[in-house]
Amino acid sequence: MLSFDKEEKGSIGDHLVPGSITQKALGSGHSERIRGRIISRWPGYSPKWEGRLNIVSIHGPKIFFRVVFIVTLILLGFPSLLPQETPVTVHSAITGSGSSQVSYRNPCVYNLEISFEMTPGPVRIDRDRDLKVWIPVPREWDSQKHVQIISVQPEPHARYTDPEYGNKIFYWDFGKSPEKPSYRVDIRARLVSYEVDATIDPSNVKPYDTASKEYELYTKSGHIIHIAPKVEELAKAAVGNETNPYLKAKKILAFVHSKIRYYQSTNSSRSLDSLFSNAKIDEKSGEEYFRGDCSHYSALFVALCRSEGIPARCVYGRIGWAPYLSEGNSKMAFEIDTALSPDGFAGAQHHGLGPHMWAEYYLPPYGWIPVDANVGWHHAAHPKVIMSKGRDIFLGPDAPNKHHNSYGFQWVPIHEGRVDGLLSAVYNIEKIRNARSNVYHTPDPFPADALTSYQDNLSSTDKNGEALAKWRKRILGETDYCTRDIQNRDTEFSKIFTKPIWIRRLQYRYDEYVCHMLHKVLGDEKFSQLLKEYEILRGDPPEPVETDRFVQIAGKIHGESLKWFFDQWNKTNGLPHLKLDNVSAVKDNNGWKIRGKLIQTGHSFWTLPVEFSLETDKGQESFSIWQRDKITDFEYQTENTPLTLKVDANNDILKIQRMPAQLSNIEYPHSSYIVIYGTVSEAEANKTAAERFNRDYLGLPSEVIKPDTAITEDDLKAECVVLFGRPATNKTTKRFENIFPIKFERDNFSYNGKNFAKPSQGLAQVIEHPLQPKGIFILYAGLSPEATLQFGDLYLYGASNSFAIYDGDKPLCSGDWEADADLVWIFPIMGRRPGTS
Repeated sequence: MLSFDKEEKGSIGDHLVPGSITQKALGSGHSERIRGRIISRWPGYSPKWEGRLNIVSIHGPKIFFRVVFIVTLILLGFPSLLPQETPVTVHSAITGSGSSQVSYRNPCVYNLEISFEMTPGPVRIDRDRDLKVWIPVPREWDSQKHVQIISVQPEPHARYTDPEYGNKIFYWDFGKSPEKPSYRVDIRARLVSYEVDATIDPSNVKPYDTASKEYELYTKSGHIIHIAPKVEELAKAAVGNETNPYLKAKKILAFVHSKIRYYQSTNSSRSLDSLFSNAKIDEKSGEEYFRGDCSHYSALFVALCRSEGIPARCVYGRIGWAPYLSEGNSKMAFEIDTALSPDGFAGAQHHGLGPHMWAEYYLPPYGWIPVDANVGWHHAAHPKVIMSKGRDIFLGPDAPNKHHNSYGFQWVPIHEGRVDGLLSAVYNIEKIRNARSNVYHTPDPFPADALTSYQDNLSSTDKNGEALAKWRKRILGETDYCTRDIQNRDTEFSKIFTKPIWIRRLQYRYDEYVCHMLHKVLGDEKFSQLLKEYEILRGDPPEPVETDRFVQIAGKIHGESLKWFFDQWNKTNGLPHLKLDNVSAVKDNNGWKIRGKLIQTGHSFWTLPVEFSLETDKGQESFSIWQRDKITDFEYQTENTPLTLKVDANNDILKIQRMPAQLSNIEYPHSSYIVIYGTVSEAEANKTAAERFNRDYLGLPSEVIKPDTAITEDDLKAECVVLFGRPATNKTTKRFENIFPIKFERDNFSYNGKNFAKPSQGLAQVIEHPLQPKGIFILYAGLSPEATLQFGDLYLYGASNSFAIYDGDKPLCSGDWEADADLVWIFPIMGRRPGTS
């Protein structure tokens, strides 16, 4: 019988797990990286997306989350703002060796405000038994460090650590307090959350210590994780003859992701037995599938792993990065939270950071590897606050044991003193119908988290700076998109901060971009020195540093005050809007003399270092100026014939400019979608590709997919129109073929003077919607049925380019349409007109 240790008041942030060892984190490569930071910076909420997501509380369809998780987690090129390597703890008994190492990096500081409020009624309350509450409190884990519980109001009646998983639980009995209309708990905390990464060589996986208590704990069968014969059957189907634990886990992950379809319900059971008893049969394929939410995905993954002897556990947390959310402006994650189960049990409404469950499995000597079966991603790393680990968690001696007495979490009663999962609170879910769980957070003063995020993109492996360039282009694209409906967007930029919540995150992207521009002003060496001094000032664990102090340090390193820099990049000033004017190229004895004016048209003025890119008949040249007046004259001499002049071609300046549409724009939360497949010929391939696209990326109801023969004019007014099939196979593509820059002949297309005619080749391209200011038209078209079907394996849907050309399973080339015409000047040489592109 496990004993339950009751904590005394005091060190509530301690990590006290018996039998643990300390191990040092080790840096490693990054494999699945177009998946991480956008979610952390774009976790908006809207009820209209419910039921479409594979992960909770994300504003947008599945593609948004997929692109989100593909994009960021890049090795740092400068010294880290916070330590990239941090001591971690794992249970040594699982491996028997204690030599495992993993990487914990890209820290995010969370200053947390956690609250839970319940309002009794209308059912009669027995104050002696109906007003108990158990709430999980963040503690230290391998990827969650420097946890401080700053304050708890009111003081809990007891504090516990569960004896199996080590979760921290606070307990209140409000029946002992004066009677009130509602009862509320407020907890202030601070922690640092790290992404987890590991490069795994299957041949290096070591044997498990199967005699250890920890191995027994994480491979056992339980009430929720019940390893029934059905589980064993599914596990064998998933892994086949594979014997390596890592390769087994990969196969199980893919199997679970394909076996469950996302579905939310108020079912009073989260057990696998319940999942299996409600199995469905796919009408088209005849295959069995299950329906469930993130808790079911995680439970099935864990159960299949345990069935195969792989230690695994579920993890409950609140995910995302949303310091712009507050109790006054947030919406609950899901409307279903207000519903009652068929048994009359209630759920709490979750606000702020999104609730989510994922999983971990253990590999010696690597440690715990996070996975998200919900979206099918290995090593997925959420910006997150971990609330608990494990399922069937003991609540302590104050919990009902033999019968649940109406206590539970999210429609699920506790079972023999254990809760299904510990996320927000355990309370009387039968008698209390109105309960709210909030998790909000604020960042440290600028530039703390902005600087950390910027460093994520300074990749030491990205020698040409391509990843950082894409990061800048993406932010400019989002800024362009989010401000298109603001009439005077250069002067009224600050309006975006009163826009819907998902747009407000741009103010944090703004801060990241300011860090980049500071880097350009200081140069590499001084910027690196600034990072080192700032890191020392923050300390370990990191403490807040006021912005004024950072400004002073930056000025000292620069050699003169930089107050002008920080003053001008005040969000209330708007953004610069640059324009080329009166540009000329005059031939002289030394070649060509380029003269012109660079104008800032906004209501405010910014002092800027501006780089020009000049394309000549002999290649690229560049020159730079400092713009210190609204109208600045410039002059440049070249020996070669000038063709095109571009301002800030590398996007080093945060500004208002028209950005070319990109395939990744599908990640934006468009108000409406239509997916149109061609039926003129190759209909089956076009339809199959469209269905896979929706299944893998959009996650929308099947009604969003239509044949070209059923399209109405209203359908074409959707903000996001997606076409499958080239003009020869799709009537709608044929109708709009002239709006796309790359033109098709019947069975071929050409780009940049090169013809593509192989049946294995294909093209994805995107253009602005001719009828919607924020809309897009996307075309996915292969030169054969096989080439069209290839899209699903290439994952070109979210490419950060305007077009992508491929041959079989190999991308050939990609690029963008021309940038803002105000920033490009084409010389009237070689028969071209000035100022046109």
